Amino acid sequence: MEIFKILFKWIVIGLASLFLILVTSVVVTKIILQNSAEIDSKAPHLSGSAISKEPIFKEIQETLYHNVKYPKELMHNNIFGDVKLYFTLYKNGEVKITKLEGEELFFPTVKASVKKSFPYDVKDMDLSFPIENISVLFRFKEYN
Repeated sequence: MEIFKILFKWIVIGLASLFLILVTSVVVTKIILQNSAEIDSKAPHLSGSAISKEPIFKEIQETLYHNVKYPKELMHNNIFGDVKLYFTLYKNGEVKITKLEGEELFFPTVKASVKKSFPYDVKDMDLSFPIENISVLFRFKEYN
């Protein structure tokens, strides 16, 4: 009977530890919307398309970078990574995220940047909409 009590205690301790890990993950994800991020300066691009040379893409990139925050919890725990955002830009200036690649812990902060950055004023742009497969690289890395 004593062995069952000991075994039960270890199971409870193990479950409590798993719960703490889960709670920490949720907290880290929620904190993602705080502090600033250092981001790669590569311009967004459309694969195989000359349209990426349009000034609007540099402006959109700068707006996204301005609105992104480096999560304090991730920074303090030396968690770094890249996220590549792919989206479609529509004639009304709205966007739809089509894919996110990279370090998943940073996905919520990139999504928050997109939400804060759009709709974008494109009404006077002489472009053919929708523009698909626009990509922007976010690089969350240690400051030197």
